[in-house]
Order: sequence, then C-alpha cells, then structure tokens
Amino acid sequence: MNAEQELAELMRDPWFAQGYEIRKEVMGAAAVERDQTTRLNDEFQRPMWEFGVRAYGMVWSRPGLSRRERSIATLSAMVANQTLEELKVHTRNAVRNGLTVAEIREILLHGAIYSGFPKAVAAFRAAREVLDEPETKKLAEENARSAQTR
Repeated sequence: MNAEQELAELMRDPWFAQGYEIRKEVMGAAAVERDQTTRLNDEFQRPMWEFGVRAYGMVWSRPGLSRRERSIATLSAMVANQTLEELKVHTRNAVRNGLTVAEIREILLHGAIYSGFPKAVAAFRAAREVLDEPETKKLAEENARSAQTR
C-alpha cells in the first residue's frame, strides 16, 4: 500500500479525518502534509502521529471554546510544561487563529507567575523566533489591525 492509500485508509476514522482537516486549517496545509509525509513513513513515529491527529479531532472540534481560546490554553500549557519546540508550533498556530503579538506576550508573561520565571523566559525566546518569521510576522500584523477595529 502506498502512502496515499494509507492516508485514505486512516481517513475512514472520523476522528482522524476531523483532526487532519482541523490541523490543515490551524497549521496550514503545507505544514500538515510535510508532517504526514515524514511520520506516515516512519514506523517508530507513526503510532504517535496517528494518535495526535485523532486527539486533535476529538479536542479541537469540541464546542465551548473557540480556536483562539484553545490557542491561549495551549500556549499556557506549553509554558508550564517547557515544551519549547511545540510552543513554537503553537505560537505559529495561535497567530493563524487570530492572536496578536501583544496577546501572546501577555500569555507568556502570565505564565511566569504560574509556571516559573525561567520557563517563561525560555518561552519568550522560542516565541520570538517564530514571531520573526516573515509569514507569521505579516499575519500577526494583520491580526493587530483587526483587533483595533473590534
């Protein structure tokens, strides 16, 4: 079975299919497809990738919180757990979900009190890298302009 057929088989699972589509919307299709290409063909990582995509479908599709609010909660958890590589991914996602640089800064600063100053400092450094990426920076600027009209 080739990768395209394997993905089609996985898409029969409604949680996987929903998670895959939400991830494409939140992370961008190119990032999800790159991730899929790597992990679908890696016997070691594949079970975790499949689990993660399903979990995304189960959690990110629930009512009660917007994607923007879920991004706030996720960034807070990334600071608390000091998962800096994931914090970078979710900083990018947070901007795609409408957060501004000022809001991300406040989330990370808030984390200093509840998660620890050194963790927040490291989170600021990791987020800065992402916020300096041209595409992310441009989208964050658009978010800031939109926030001014709210």
